[in-house]
Amino acid sequence: MGKRIILFDQHHPDEPLEAEVEHWSQTELTLTIPSTYVSFKLLRQNPESLFQESLDGRNFVFDPTESAYAALFKTSF
Repeated sequence: MGKRIILFDQHHPDEPLEAEVEHWSQTELTLTIPSTYVSFKLLRQNPESLFQESLDGRNFVFDPTESAYAALFKTSF
C-alpha cells in the first residue's frame, strides 16, 4: 500500500508518529514505521470508532474520517 499517515498521542500532542499503511480493513490497520523494522496494528471496535493501540508506552490514535485521509479510507472498505 505505502500510504503514509500521522498518528497522535494525546499525552504527547507535539510528538506525532508517521507510519506507512501496509493493510487495512474496517476494524484493523497494519502499519510500519518508515526506516525501521517496527510493524504494528491499530484496532477499532466498529467503523465509527477511532483506530487505537499502545506502542512502547504511548497511546496512538488515528481518525480515518479526518479530511486529509477521508478519501483514502472511504473507498477502501
